[in-house]
Amino acid sequence: MVSESIEDYLEAIYILMDKERYIKTKEIASYLEISDPSVSEMIQKLKEKSFIDYKKYRGVKLTEKGTYIAEDVIESHQTIKKFLLMLEISDENADKDACRVEHYLSNETIGQLKRFVKFIEKNPDAGINEFREIDKSNSEV
Repeated sequence: MVSESIEDYLEAIYILMDKERYIKTKEIASYLEISDPSVSEMIQKLKEKSFIDYKKYRGVKLTEKGTYIAEDVIESHQTIKKFLLMLEISDENADKDACRVEHYLSNETIGQLKRFVKFIEKNPDAGINEFREIDKSNSEV
């Protein structure tokens, strides 16, 4: 099990890596709006757990293990946000709430949310009863 804090760091590094391969710790601190010493402390923990590769003066990049976790967190975040947007929550609040909730839902709940969101995206006029029928038949949405 990975802590919420570790997930947040891995997600931030993943997002920042879109711009360049190695990410400076100052960029992470700025993105997460925290102090440089806090980032330095977490970098050591992430390195010990083999989530990142750290090169002095170059910065950090995610390992395969870190990338896997970051992508999973981002996918969960996006799914929850889409669901909240379907409920007509504002984009800003949907994003904030998804960030808060993504760490606390079980894999089962996230899995069902993913299936439900995909179903509604493909069948915007369908209702919950149609989803339940498909879910009962255990077929892919």
